[in-house]
Amino acid sequence: DQIHRAAVNHRFSIQRTGLQTLVLEACSNEANEMIFTGNIGFKNPYGWLPARFFGFMPFEFARGLGFLVLLLMLTALICHHRADDNVITVHY
Repeated sequence: DQIHRAAVNHRFSIQRTGLQTLVLEACSNEANEMIFTGNIGFKNPYGWLPARFFGFMPFEFARGLGFLVLLLMLTALICHHRADDNVITVHY
């Protein structure tokens, strides 16, 4: 039995959204059996984020903004009460 190996590195720009189908065809008169191994990846406009996590993006963005607001409020309170004796020194 002969083993045929081939490496393929190809990029294709997808023009429309939706289900994508990949078809591989191997034409060889010499091989009775072929085994395909490899990796296929799709990069969306938001990077390598999997589609199942795409719906979480608005919530995570809002949560990040909320934490930023809380951080700014805490920083303002610590700076405001810095001269007071009731602020623990570990806060600043």
